[in-house]
Amino acid sequence: MARFTSSESEMLLWKAEGLPADPLSAANAVCVLNSTQPPLIVDPSSHTAHWLETHLRGSGAKGDSSGSSVESVAMHEERFTNALELAVRFGKTIVVREADHIEPILYPILRKDLVRQGPRLAVQVGDKLVDYNEDFRLFLVTRSPAPSLPPDARHLVTSINCNVTRGGVESQLLGIAITHEQPELERQKSELLKKEEELRLELVTLEEALLDALATSEGNLLENRALISSLEETKVKAVTIEKSLEEAHKLQVTLDAQRSVYKPLASRGAALFFLLGDLSHLSHMYRFSQSTFQRLFERALESEAPANDLGARMSVLLATLLSLVHGYVVRTLFKADRLTFGMHLAHAIAAEAIAGRAAGGDTLDAEEGMSDPAWDHFLGQAAMEGGAGADGRAPAWVPNERAHKFAALASAFPEVGHACAQAGQEWASWAAQPQCEASFPQGVAGSSASPLARLMLVDAVRPDRLQAAMEAYVCEALGCRTLPAPSGGLARLHAESISSEPVVFITSTGSDPSQELEEFAGRMVGLERFRQVAMGQGQAEPALALLRECAAKGDWLCLKNLHLSLSFLPILEKEIHALEPHESFRLFCTTQEHDGVPAGLLANSLKVSYESPPGIKKNLQRSYDAWPTTFVGQGSVARAQMLFCLAWFNAIVQERRTYGVQGWTKFYEFSFADLRCASDILEIACKGGDSSGIKWKYLHGLLAQAIYGGRVDNPYDVRVLNAYLRRYFCQQAVSGRPMPGTGLLLPTSTNHRDYLELIASMPDADTPALFSLSPNVQRTVVQANADSVRSRLRELRSASLLASTAGSGFSRERWAVSLGPIMRQWESLMTGAPQLREGFKRAGGRGANTQLSPIAAFVELEGSNGRKVVRAIDQTLAAIGAVLRGRDMLTAETKADAEALLASCVPASWDTLWEGPKEPLAYCRAAARLAGALDGWQRAATDGSLLARPLDLGQLFNPARFLKALAQQAARGLRVPLEALALRTSFTATGAPANGCLLEGLSIEGAAIQGGVLVEVAPDAPNLAPAPPCAIEWVARGHAAADMSTSTSMLRVPLYFDYGRSAALCELEVACPASDIDNWILHAPAFFTAQH
Repeated sequence: MARFTSSESEMLLWKAEGLPADPLSAANAVCVLNSTQPPLIVDPSSHTAHWLETHLRGSGAKGDSSGSSVESVAMHEERFTNALELAVRFGKTIVVREADHIEPILYPILRKDLVRQGPRLAVQVGDKLVDYNEDFRLFLVTRSPAPSLPPDARHLVTSINCNVTRGGVESQLLGIAITHEQPELERQKSELLKKEEELRLELVTLEEALLDALATSEGNLLENRALISSLEETKVKAVTIEKSLEEAHKLQVTLDAQRSVYKPLASRGAALFFLLGDLSHLSHMYRFSQSTFQRLFERALESEAPANDLGARMSVLLATLLSLVHGYVVRTLFKADRLTFGMHLAHAIAAEAIAGRAAGGDTLDAEEGMSDPAWDHFLGQAAMEGGAGADGRAPAWVPNERAHKFAALASAFPEVGHACAQAGQEWASWAAQPQCEASFPQGVAGSSASPLARLMLVDAVRPDRLQAAMEAYVCEALGCRTLPAPSGGLARLHAESISSEPVVFITSTGSDPSQELEEFAGRMVGLERFRQVAMGQGQAEPALALLRECAAKGDWLCLKNLHLSLSFLPILEKEIHALEPHESFRLFCTTQEHDGVPAGLLANSLKVSYESPPGIKKNLQRSYDAWPTTFVGQGSVARAQMLFCLAWFNAIVQERRTYGVQGWTKFYEFSFADLRCASDILEIACKGGDSSGIKWKYLHGLLAQAIYGGRVDNPYDVRVLNAYLRRYFCQQAVSGRPMPGTGLLLPTSTNHRDYLELIASMPDADTPALFSLSPNVQRTVVQANADSVRSRLRELRSASLLASTAGSGFSRERWAVSLGPIMRQWESLMTGAPQLREGFKRAGGRGANTQLSPIAAFVELEGSNGRKVVRAIDQTLAAIGAVLRGRDMLTAETKADAEALLASCVPASWDTLWEGPKEPLAYCRAAARLAGALDGWQRAATDGSLLARPLDLGQLFNPARFLKALAQQAARGLRVPLEALALRTSFTATGAPANGCLLEGLSIEGAAIQGGVLVEVAPDAPNLAPAPPCAIEWVARGHAAADMSTSTSMLRVPLYFDYGRSAALCELEVACPASDIDNWILHAPAFFTAQH
């Protein structure tokens, strides 16, 4: 389109005026200049907007060479209304910047609501009727990627999307690379294009002259000597021009071949830029602009690389660019997201290598791996043959609890299974190594095995080392020994920052960089040139005034807590963009993570995540830094020691969150406010001076009910909190003996420095023993971290897919690729168990039957519910399959279900029937497994043998209902109300009790059971240990053998259906030493039914 509606000379002129050289930008420029309606230019990078102003001022409006009739104004400026009125009256061209929405004042102009007043036309502008000059032109420009356009305004403007495409970015980066590496090539290319255009114009001039001569000729053409001579001359010139054009074309091919040497670098850069765009799906705060990326690209070109060997230089430049981008991005990310980004990047690099070998090209695209079977398997999104993935067989060296996982891997990738079946002794030794990810037997470590294959093997056999294996996978992709730490330090930030780009600190709860920043500013520019504003109500105008003042003088300004002034941030963003700051000016901002922060402000800033250092030692240091020396020193020694106990307790409850659900079942926002309020209570409790007068139970009650316990709503977390209170707030803590559970001997003084020295002597790293957690809890944390990374990768992949198809609507090919695994998996499950599909085709249930026992009625209802779940899955996937095969139309219901599956979410129509796993493939496998297991339950319930055999609650959709049914049946047999029943449990019974059953298949976390007693586990023990069969029985409350809750030697341990500890099914009593009951409470042990 650009070549059809414009000439080469025009496009060369546009490029000289600053228009990007890619074809899309040229097409957009044609649309902007030839639009019949006022264009709304969506231009996040501002490249097109800058070109437009330059072009209009250079050529003038409507041919006015002076360009004085062009006005540029931002919509939020005070002079906007006046500038618009003058432009309409005198026929100027006006460019309205920051047009994120259509102001009401523009509607009459856009609609052309013209009023004729005699010979003149007028239009309403605000409250005035202004003469309308037909030379008036209006251009609207916005940097917002999604401007707010109401339906009644969309047809009034021509929206021109100048968002960059991958090809456009690649073209721009290629131009930057060639300009830097071989500027002569770029000059020759421009000269060649100019020469070609001149030759073509000359050819057109000759053709026009020839036609004019023929048109004006008189008489016989053959006797017109002047005309014949002119024709011969024109022919010679035309032949000469054609030869020149041919030579120019050959030269252009040669130049393009020389330019193409740098295309892999530009292609890698463009792909990396769009890969960074995916990170906004992890957090709204992770946004990056094209201008920022171009500066990184230019820094990579300036790296020291061999100039004489072009191939070696390109390899160095590619590696440098990758390293710079990774280092820049991880500085922005919170620690929990850095490994996710590393894996996302590493997989894209691996996909690039595979695609490059297959097609001879260079493509780095996260979506290239969408159909990668290995990546699908690693993410848990691959179909497994036969419903289980394998028959469960594995080599003898594979641990029993990992045999099924390994069999699934071997079934999907037979070459891996074959390699692992050889040299069993070597593999057994490998599986027992503390760092197995670092050393593989030759069968998998050889060149034929990919890094992803090794990663999957660690996942299958040693999930406790999966996080370390992921880090090794990323390091191999980046070409480094260890993961690069974020390049921090304020000095480094200052060196990289520029005056027009704010530095934004993204803070976590409880962290604040302002003190460190103030000290740095004092060293660099002096405190008299460093200004700070704590944002909040009424601070918008003072902040803007200071911003303008500091930008003019070159001072530094820090705006703190931007998330508290969200309505002010769009104004701030536009003000920053409009500034022409002094070179020494720096703007620093702090904000917590919030979706209300403008995307443009984040993309055009240098972002740094700022988190509180983890660990009890750092937490104690922050507490004592917040307490003045006089505060600690006033009062008695007992008070000072109690303050340390409080700081320790505060650190324990906060840092325990590191251990996930085994620490606290949910994330509680314990904060410095709790510490401050608790210190006030201690002040009152210690007024007597002597610790003997402290009312410990009174103190426990206030801290548990009014302060810390007010945030805790889970009974098992309340139990843990109370155990900590009893441990740290007792007479022993201030009696001169070591502090309970820590081994620390508290100073017998009120000197602030003495306590700081005690804290400084502590180790930096925490151990599970400090929290009284099980020794193997670190394995659980590491495995949970790895599972979280994998879950975030699935979210990232799904969000990227949905974003890529958002504007294109239904795509049969996309849906077939993305939904293929779950549809194949379900068909495999149905093929392997045909009774499931037949079961829900039959009429469900036997109707109302009052003769059924509660257990039999439950089994009947459970079977009916299971058939409903299977039917819902089957109907949903069948409807999607019919649409993909073109047999049915796409309905709203089918579209909603498919979009949920594309987002790796369980459709609402399934979730309302059963709240199972959150990942669709896992949901389907679990539903099929449970529905199949219920056949056995129904047969046993029919013949009356169900309660006589061991039962696995993990085979039920709703195990809580089974326990209620069991209680109802016991209540009928004992002839007592349900409220009068108590649950009695035993891990030493050998058979099913009279009013209960025997449970099998349970596992326990945080402990093990030997001889019916809780015992510690080894640090290298698996996070889950098998529990012996447990006999449960409902008995009358008050029965001597049933009501064992008053015995201090029995601990009530919750039984959960899932590892997230979302809701307890019941409590199972386990014996433990009476003197150690609090220690076991702090271990937070829990039972689980069988895994989904």
